[in-house]
Amino acid sequence: QSEWSQIIPLEDRKAPLWNYANELRARGFSIDYKGYSNCFRVNMKQQKENVTREDFEALKTTDVSEQGLATSVNLGCIDFYPSSSGKKNCCEYLAHHFSDVRRSADSPHSTTDDYIMKRC
Repeated sequence: QSEWSQIIPLEDRKAPLWNYANELRARGFSIDYKGYSNCFRVNMKQQKENVTREDFEALKTTDVSEQGLATSVNLGCIDFYPSSSGKKNCCEYLAHHFSDVRRSADSPHSTTDDYIMKRC
């Protein structure tokens, strides 16, 4: 097994994201982190008896922004990741970037070639 495919144990991972994952694990939550390098998941179906539906629902509404984290809920899972990452931020960046390029290319002093060069 190569060093790139080895799974780093949760307790050996360092960063606010992994500190929070370890905190949740200490509270009894099962954490799905294998195969993830920049996020982790809490799946209701993987929780043991000590984690109730109410515990899981409360976790969905927990504000983790103070820790620099964000969450998404999908198909009975809560994904935790750094607030600066994620599909939403990527789309916002691209939309902002390309709208600025288009705006500058639409100025009376720009040519179509300027617009094409700025997009590449």
